Amino acid sequence: VGRHSNVAFEILGSHMSPPTKQDESPVLGFIRRFDCYPKVADDFKAKTSHGGTVTIVCFAIIVVLIVSETATYIRPHITHEMFVDATHSEKLKVNLNITFPRMPCVFLSLDTLDASGEHHMNTHIDLKKVRLSKAGRPVDGPHPELSALLKRIPTKDTFWGLSVGSEAPANGEMPKDVIETLSEGCRMEGLLFVAKVAGNFHFSLHDASHVLEIIPRDIYDVDVRHMIHELSFGFEAPGTLSPLDGLDRSGDPEVGTYQYYLKIVPTVFEYKGEEVLTNQYSVTEHFKSQRTVSGGHAHSSFSTNVPAVYFIYEISPIMVRITKGRSPLSRFLLSLCAIVGGVFTVAGILDSFINQLIEFLEKKNTSYPLTPTNIFPRTPKASMS
Repeated sequence: VGRHSNVAFEILGSHMSPPTKQDESPVLGFIRRFDCYPKVADDFKAKTSHGGTVTIVCFAIIVVLIVSETATYIRPHITHEMFVDATHSEKLKVNLNITFPRMPCVFLSLDTLDASGEHHMNTHIDLKKVRLSKAGRPVDGPHPELSALLKRIPTKDTFWGLSVGSEAPANGEMPKDVIETLSEGCRMEGLLFVAKVAGNFHFSLHDASHVLEIIPRDIYDVDVRHMIHELSFGFEAPGTLSPLDGLDRSGDPEVGTYQYYLKIVPTVFEYKGEEVLTNQYSVTEHFKSQRTVSGGHAHSSFSTNVPAVYFIYEISPIMVRITKGRSPLSRFLLSLCAIVGGVFTVAGILDSFINQLIEFLEKKNTSYPLTPTNIFPRTPKASMS
């Protein structure tokens, strides 16, 4: 037994004894003094089933948290910041693409009016009108002039100083080409520049409203139902909020006036060090039905209130900065270290608690019953001899 004990102590000594000064250089000896992680021989380590369970759960939690943190790092994050708009731009760029399936281009007019007093009628700079057939296909050929169209309408009256019906057929019937023109639709697309103050721009028949007095309603009826393919302000930027894009009002059951109240918010998008100045907006819609029943052919019920589409806008004095980017790599690495260190620390505390609980229960089951004498043993008295 003594021989075996000596061998065991020799083995333990070989594991536990640090290298002597003769075995290491002075530099390594100096560095060894700063070792905060002293090593323990494997013979003094005890592995338990509950410790293994805690370790497996710990590794599973670490893997899940690392995957989640990596996905968050890869996915760009968006931050919002609000401040007072200090820009000095005088014009607001409006991007338009709107289709009126039952409104001929010869009648359609785009007018602007703002709080500064500027009023422009039949604006067409940087805008293009596209004639559409009943099926919605583009119609080739030049746009007919309103004055030429009036000359083809069968009537001999002089209306608003215009010669009407001078080239109309003698039989008094509406020419076929005029009927086809009145059955066309129109798509208006392009750019519109308005003053950067509160105002509105609207589509109506202002320049051609008098035509309603001479065209029978069974041939043409005012209809401004529409489809908004695009309505945005400023330059295009990813994530811009334009709620009217794709809006379809061409199938509404009634004809009337549409009013869209827009709240425009100047916005700066920042991504990878580049900034794009644009605008977002919210919208409230109001519809007023103007379909009335009247006898005869005259459009008397529309003479003073012609259906139209209004876009009434206000500009917010608050600008929003939207920054899109990723967290720094250093922060990502710091998060990974925090995950690994934090989980291992909590797991170690949990394992220590479980181990102490198990030891307490084992001692309680194997020890003799607890009595006051066992808990507080008496101290033997010293002899008086």
